[in-house]
Amino acid sequence: MKSTCTICLLALICILSISLSACTSEAEEYIQGKWGIGNAHYWSEWYFDEGFYWFETADTPDPLFERGRYSVVESGDDYIVLQLFDQEGGIPSIEDKVQIRIEINREDDSLHIRRGDFYRVSASSLQALATTRAPEP
Repeated sequence: MKSTCTICLLALICILSISLSACTSEAEEYIQGKWGIGNAHYWSEWYFDEGFYWFETADTPDPLFERGRYSVVESGDDYIVLQLFDQEGGIPSIEDKVQIRIEINREDDSLHIRRGDFYRVSASSLQALATTRAPEP
């Protein structure tokens, strides 16, 4: 009898842990994929994929690339706060973990990240990004 209760309790714990780890906010689901901004003179891209991210830009004399992992700190209907960690590349930081706030604009299908409006793209930024959305130099 005791072993049956223990097995049931372990099964319940496993089911709960799986269901809780599978929970993602609507904001996190929304940001998944590639987001770009650019024109003929520069481009930048963010890519989010279930806990992993990468950022690349040719907005500097030497292209900048960063990748790592993220966790959701906070989210709402029109924003999400991510904690970036295990970063490689990019601009060196004193901190091991960096937080960024992303504003979500569902009407424009855009994200506002670090002073820029990024639009959902399917391929490379310059090929897929509508030129009407690209800012003038």
